[in-house]
Amino acid sequence: MSAVARGTLVGALACQKDAYLKSFSSTVLTCTEIPAPPASKKKKGAAAPPDPTPTYKIELQDTILFPEGGGQPCDFGELVETESNLKIKVFDVQRENLKAIHYTHSPLTVGSNVSVNLDWRRRLDNMQQHTGQHLLSAILDKRQLPTLSWNMGEVINYLEIPRKLSNDEIKEISQEVNDQILSNCSINVEYPDANNNEVNEEKGIMRVVHIGDLDANPCCGTHLLSTGHIKAIVLLNQFSGKAGTFRINFICGDRTINYTSQLHETTKKLMNTLSVNLEDLDLKASQTVQNLKKIQQRENNLMKELASLKANELKNNIKNNDKKFIWAYRADAELDFINNIFKELGDLSDDVNLVLFTGETGGNGAIIISGPKTNEIADKLKTITNLRGGGKGKFQGKVAEWGKSEIDQVLAYLEQEKC
Repeated sequence: MSAVARGTLVGALACQKDAYLKSFSSTVLTCTEIPAPPASKKKKGAAAPPDPTPTYKIELQDTILFPEGGGQPCDFGELVETESNLKIKVFDVQRENLKAIHYTHSPLTVGSNVSVNLDWRRRLDNMQQHTGQHLLSAILDKRQLPTLSWNMGEVINYLEIPRKLSNDEIKEISQEVNDQILSNCSINVEYPDANNNEVNEEKGIMRVVHIGDLDANPCCGTHLLSTGHIKAIVLLNQFSGKAGTFRINFICGDRTINYTSQLHETTKKLMNTLSVNLEDLDLKASQTVQNLKKIQQRENNLMKELASLKANELKNNIKNNDKKFIWAYRADAELDFINNIFKELGDLSDDVNLVLFTGETGGNGAIIISGPKTNEIADKLKTITNLRGGGKGKFQGKVAEWGKSEIDQVLAYLEQEKC
């Protein structure tokens, strides 16, 4: 009776033994369709929802596609069936116990031979960030700053340490870590239990990643052959973590080139916008922000004065013209403006109706209504525009977006009511 084929365990995968393999031949051991979730109920009058795309879990005898783990995202790639030349994308690789499971949208025949092709750019980026983190953590360890956690982001990574770094420390650490990159120190993986035939089915195969004599850490991830392949590490900003810890944002490898290019383009645009050279950009930006704050404060004061004037005008309409329906509208104002008018008006007599509103066509708006006909007026305005709101003593609401001619319709209604 022939033995059942067994896949290579995580820890001894081809990608973990040689992280630079870009293609590899293997055999399909299992292929299982994942049952699709139950389709949602079709709403009356709605089109039928599209059939869910089937998903398959495929285990290979061995693989160069790394399953997510150890803080490192999974690889992407392609499986090509040797006999039929059928090509299918692998969009995820995960662990099931110590198995590497490939997720696809097409099945493969069990027992068929396949070529496994790696998305090398993604792998290289993952390795630059991961090996870069090991190196940065090693330099921080020398300063009694252990790495509490870390995260590889799509653009920026962070590393969590017990305390905040000073500016001088950041400069020193940055210099030291990039000196280690320049030294092109070799990186190798050791298997301490290589002579032990028994494998722990939960912990798997122990691997220790060595960066020369500088660092040795257990790790399941794929790593570069030398620190030189990291290319560069840039420390960015720090921010508070949990329980007094701090997180350092950093980027490694080709990301530093992309980040620098984006930063340069942004800087150029700012220089053009502010009509200033690079040396004076910081000062000019600070001055612009300060001037903007002064302008905003001046505008706030002027709007308060305008609100007071408008409130006095409305009071005079009530007093001199015996008006029982008063309103005010300002296109370029916001809720604060009409709130200030409402406060300035104070307690109106019980028989006076008031409507205050703001906004322009295509933009949002605010509305305040008070008086004995509050509900009637609010209901009418709701037939004109998408008004939401409520309240006791007064109605306060907002319009998410004034539609075409809606403001004119409201104004026409208010003119009619005040007569």
